[in-house]
Amino acid sequence: MTTAAAIEAEALLRDIYKHESALNELAGELQSRGLAAEDLPERRAIRAIALLGDHDRAAVVADVRDAWDELRDCDATEAPSPDAVSTPLLRLLSYARPHASNMVSLRETLEVADTADTPHPTPEMFQCEQYVDGAFWGRCVRVHFTANGIDALGIRPDAVFGFRPQPQVLRATEGRIHGEFSVLADRGSITFLMRRSATGEVYRHVMTVRLAETPEELRP
Repeated sequence: MTTAAAIEAEALLRDIYKHESALNELAGELQSRGLAAEDLPERRAIRAIALLGDHDRAAVVADVRDAWDELRDCDATEAPSPDAVSTPLLRLLSYARPHASNMVSLRETLEVADTADTPHPTPEMFQCEQYVDGAFWGRCVRVHFTANGIDALGIRPDAVFGFRPQPQVLRATEGRIHGEFSVLADRGSITFLMRRSATGEVYRHVMTVRLAETPEELRP
């Protein structure tokens, strides 16, 4: 292989890696906005999309242009138009297109239920602390949760926690979601809204962070 060919191959590999990394990041973001994992391409298909690069860009742009407002409404993208998005990411966004209205509807269903009148889930349905005590301001706090018998879970931290995206909407796999995330301790709360698979009823759990005021109150 000549030096020029080697340089060209190396540049191509860098582009593929960059595209694949961006695709995996977008796939994660789409799942946090209410798109089910099974509605996204598997890992090998994502790599194939990265390999395609800008191939047939005009057709890809045309395919999503008419649905761009829907994709923005469901928070799948913040770009003003498909012209501002790379071809691999447009290919991935096309997977969200058939589900855009359902993503919006799910988010709105959970938002409407974010009231004090919404019932609290049973311990069998949802496990998460109700209070986090003993953390100084700015200290990292890990939040663990498990939900059973649900098809969707919304997570809405107060703005002080700087959570992005805000809120998150996760879809369950076989009725169960287990996860964790970290926030920097501050006075505030994190609201969980879950929709029960069997009935469609929404339940609400609020976890409150209470700061330590003295060294004696600091949690180990």
